[in-house]
Amino acid sequence: MAVIEIAKIQVRRGQEGVVGMPQLDGGEFGWAVDTQTLYIGNGSVEEGAPAVGNTEILTSKNIANLFSAGAPYTYGTSFNNTDYTVIDTTIQGSVSRTVSAKLDDFVNVIDFGAKADWNGSTGTNNTYAFQQAINQLYLNVDRALSNSRKTLRIPAGSYYFNSTIYIPPHASLLGEGQDKTILVGNTRNNLLQLCDGTSTGLGVQPYIVFNPGQPYLTSQGRPTNIHIEGITFSYANKYPSQSSYSPLLSLDGLLNGQIINCKFTGLYTYTSMYITDSSNSYDGYSGIEIRSQGTGQVLASSNLLIKDNIFTGLKYGITSSYDCNDIIIINNTFDTLNRAVNYAKTIASYNITGPIRSKITGNIFNNIYNEAIYVGPSNNNLTYHVSSFNSFYLVGTNLGGQAAQYNDSNAVTPIINFISPGNVSIEDKFDRDSYIKKQVSDPTNYLPLVKSKGVIGSNIAYTATMIASTSTPVTLVTIPYAGNDQTINLQYIYTGAGVNGQPQVFVSRKGILSIGISSSLSSTSVTDSHTYTYSGGYTDPETINGVIFSATLNTVSNFVKVAYLENYINGSIEYQYNYLG
Repeated sequence: MAVIEIAKIQVRRGQEGVVGMPQLDGGEFGWAVDTQTLYIGNGSVEEGAPAVGNTEILTSKNIANLFSAGAPYTYGTSFNNTDYTVIDTTIQGSVSRTVSAKLDDFVNVIDFGAKADWNGSTGTNNTYAFQQAINQLYLNVDRALSNSRKTLRIPAGSYYFNSTIYIPPHASLLGEGQDKTILVGNTRNNLLQLCDGTSTGLGVQPYIVFNPGQPYLTSQGRPTNIHIEGITFSYANKYPSQSSYSPLLSLDGLLNGQIINCKFTGLYTYTSMYITDSSNSYDGYSGIEIRSQGTGQVLASSNLLIKDNIFTGLKYGITSSYDCNDIIIINNTFDTLNRAVNYAKTIASYNITGPIRSKITGNIFNNIYNEAIYVGPSNNNLTYHVSSFNSFYLVGTNLGGQAAQYNDSNAVTPIINFISPGNVSIEDKFDRDSYIKKQVSDPTNYLPLVKSKGVIGSNIAYTATMIASTSTPVTLVTIPYAGNDQTINLQYIYTGAGVNGQPQVFVSRKGILSIGISSSLSSTSVTDSHTYTYSGGYTDPETINGVIFSATLNTVSNFVKVAYLENYINGSIEYQYNYLG
């Protein structure tokens, strides 16, 4: 049916500022012409209204009042709130706040114009938007007030940058997780770099950053208490030249920082990785670099937690040539890298030892071209790094990662290389060790799993069957040779039965083999300190023909072979070993 006429709806109207708004009947409208405010009558209690009065109706003229003191927000007072029941009503409950104050609890880069529109080749440059958000939160505020240090949230999406983002003290950046919030840098400079808290973000030199010369980070404004979580940092390009460029994240002079659940990724694959590490080519194409300002431990980066991250497709995952200390690297995954943790490859000229006192624990290392953990020389200063409970797969093979070529017996580097003294490996697990022990023939090249000026060991106990042999030594275990003087201590428990054809004779032998290796003479010496017991009432089997252990050194394939001769029938042996040197 066609509409012929729309009837005029009359409402009560007047000047609210002069006579006020009278009580309206239920459902009756009242229009305040002076304040441009619209009301509707509640109706009577008898009609079911919760209270007699008028209710203001939101219009385009007064929507701003929603964010004023006139429109408070109180937690738990939603319309028809039946989600929970208050148990103890004597305890003070929610308080009223303005909606604007509630919204300011959370700060989002989208509020500053950031756009997550990177499509793999083009996108909005977000440098200015991100920097403005960071400046407003952490620089252009009263820095002495802790309530100005809110977390900057970065929603899921890919954000493109063509310049460095500078991060001042007390900054907290929170994304939505790896491969959800993605920052893509198309610059040879750092994607993120720390700056001094005395920076202004204005003028000729807006940000005071790490610099061996002047100006540089200050003790008054050094980066402190920085938290970055749930973000993927990515290079936009794989540069074909060897021109210098910087790591994705530069931690400069940082005191107390956390990098958690992030991902650092480049575009290299294992088959296109670098052939050697003899030069500094591509050194900057890395995930995190840790630097310190000044000589010795002056403004040394310290107390850093790097946890639950992924590093992939880069030359180095974490790298530092500076005096820094107490870095905890825990539960990360390092995959498809030249080296995973690269310390003191070269020490900065105004530094002394490079990094010290790192704890590298519970990480997974996979497809690492050279060493997984490398600690360079420190002028014989103790560096006190601890590697513990890590797992290493396909490390140091330098063969391009192709399955047809891969063979752990052809390794070209140690898995862990502690060139400086005072470091230790505890309960690390090596796939190379497992691979070698499964082979029937001798390895062609068995470099040490851990090369160190210290004791290397494990609590793993191995078991083997001992085969009766009086003429040809039988191999018990092959241990990697580090190329220098070594001492190997092998603890064992041997048990045998049916000695010399006498089934009632049982033998138990417990001892320690001390094997000394002279690199200059290419020789070994073996000392077998042991005790034994036997039963059966027959002639002492030890005096007839006991077990004889030997050790031979292979300097070509880099291993020490521990073998035995014995005249008993088959027995079993349990052993565990460690070595120094």
